[in-house]
Amino acid sequence: MGDRVGSLVYPTYTDYWVCDVAGVQPIPEGVSFEVGCLYEALACAAWAARHMGVRLGDTVAINGVGFAGNILLQGAIKSGASLVIAVDVVDAKLAIAKELGADVVINALHDDPVAAVNDLTRGEGVDVAVDAIGGTGIGIKQALGMVAHNGTIAIYGDNYAPVNDFSFHRFHEDGLTVRNLNAMHYTKLRSVEHAREAYRAVQRGVFDVDVILRNSDRYTLDELADVFAKEAEALDTQTSLKTLITP
Repeated sequence: MGDRVGSLVYPTYTDYWVCDVAGVQPIPEGVSFEVGCLYEALACAAWAARHMGVRLGDTVAINGVGFAGNILLQGAIKSGASLVIAVDVVDAKLAIAKELGADVVINALHDDPVAAVNDLTRGEGVDVAVDAIGGTGIGIKQALGMVAHNGTIAIYGDNYAPVNDFSFHRFHEDGLTVRNLNAMHYTKLRSVEHAREAYRAVQRGVFDVDVILRNSDRYTLDELADVFAKEAEALDTQTSLKTLITP
């Protein structure tokens, strides 16, 4: 397999670890080692971008344009979306989304994103509404408020907390399609296949990963404790798309 491999498991800052061979995959030729080090995270996002359900001419709203959200945004553009709307609470991330080709950016701290999207679509809503926020379910609620009748809600974010005051009525009444953009939590074999499929797209240059790396904070391993403390202070407003730790 060689020494240019990406990991589908988390070795947790160790020098060495032992894992099943299925847990590591060769970094494809033409993909930099730095990009290859993002293997699991980038594979998840790139696979999701291929399976979010965007068709030619669709209108799309991406709720959350951090690392994964900006990969999904690029996937929507490359799939032929006619209107791509980026929603976030951090201006720096919205600026990157605009650089990558978003038609409209909305700061949810300043404007009601659901009302703004419905205004932009003359009350129809978007064909595909993406949750790339996760957490407490705010991304699902926003996506549900802005998706069109018979539209698609594509869920990427890990909503690990109970979602309060949530109604499933629109799923039924509007005949919505729900796509689970989760590449890794199937069988072990499918996880490997999904990662390879995603990295083929990365290898072919479908996604601009360099812009993400340019907008990612970098720290050395001996700064790790300070990094966790710093990021814990402002989980919702940090500007870095990815936090990179190097030996």
